[in-house]
Amino acid sequence: DSVFEMQHWSSWYGKRHNSSFRVITPRGTWTPPTLPKSATGAYLPQTSVMEKIFADRMRKQSCAVSEEEETQAPPTFTKEEIDDVESHPADRKFYPGKYQLWRFKVSKASDWITFRHLNENEKLLVEMSCAPKINHVLWTKWKNATIQNFIPKDEPHPIV
Repeated sequence: DSVFEMQHWSSWYGKRHNSSFRVITPRGTWTPPTLPKSATGAYLPQTSVMEKIFADRMRKQSCAVSEEEETQAPPTFTKEEIDDVESHPADRKFYPGKYQLWRFKVSKASDWITFRHLNENEKLLVEMSCAPKINHVLWTKWKNATIQNFIPKDEPHPIV
């Protein structure tokens, strides 16, 4: 995971001008490179300098996160799906602003389900409906990143 701090500057007159927060990006999947084997099962010997250079470049490329993983888009939801998400009124009262502790109905036909028992797509749908707007902006660059430690804590999130 990559962790970094960000500063948000707002130019709106009469509003707080500076806020900061931490962004934790999700870890990509990595598979170790495989060495080529000959038909007998022994590793192929490196016979020339060019072959060593070529093998080294291939090894470096196979260790990198693939472009397919980088460009994989998160699921998209319609406005109706986001509007259908309903949070339990008692949970909103007892845990204000902490939607991870609330129960939700993600569709008209479902029962109340706690946030931690939702599947990954349902959690993403809830986060899209409950999270501050600054999170939506950051998720366009770092999909499924965790955004936390807003400073100042008790004030509204930055205006976007």
